[in-house]
Amino acid sequence: MTTYEKYKNSGITLECAGFDERGENIPYFCTPADADIIGRPGVDGIHFCFVPEYGETVFCISPMNGAEDAIHVVSNNFADFLSLLMACGDTAAIEQAWQWDKSSFEKFLAEYPPTDEAKSVFDQLENELGITPMAEPYDYMMNLQKDFDYSKLKFTEEYYDILGIPMPE
Repeated sequence: MTTYEKYKNSGITLECAGFDERGENIPYFCTPADADIIGRPGVDGIHFCFVPEYGETVFCISPMNGAEDAIHVVSNNFADFLSLLMACGDTAAIEQAWQWDKSSFEKFLAEYPPTDEAKSVFDQLENELGITPMAEPYDYMMNLQKDFDYSKLKFTEEYYDILGIPMPE
C-alpha cells in the first residue's frame, strides 16, 4: 500500500494546512493531460497532482503564474510531500518556494508558522503514518526542481496554444 493510500485510509484531513481534497477536480490549461488532482489550497486555481508516468511524485500547478511558470515538481513521493508540508506548515510555502531564495523562504516560514490546528493534524500524521517534518525543505525542493525535465510532461492542446508552440506528437 502506498503512503497516499495509507493517508486516504487514515481519515486525516489537511485542509487546515492548505490541502483540501474535497470539491471538484477541475484541471486547468496547465495541468498535465493525464494528471490525478489530489488536493488544493482553494485559491487561484492552485492544485497538487500526481502524473501517472511519475508515480507518487507530487506536482504543484499554479495557473496564475502563467504557462511557463505554472508547474513545479515539489516532492519525489507522497511521504516526502507530507514531510515537506509538516516542515512548512502550509502549502503556501511549497507553492511559492520556486521563486524565492532560501532566506526569503525561511522568512516566510517564520512569519507564517503552522496553526495550532495544523500542528494537531501533523501530530496525527506522525503517530499514525510515521511521517516527520523534513529537515531541509527548501534545499530538498530546489534540488528536485533544478534537475527535473519538465519537457517530458504532456499537456492539452490549450497549453501549447497559450505558449504559441505546436503540440508535440
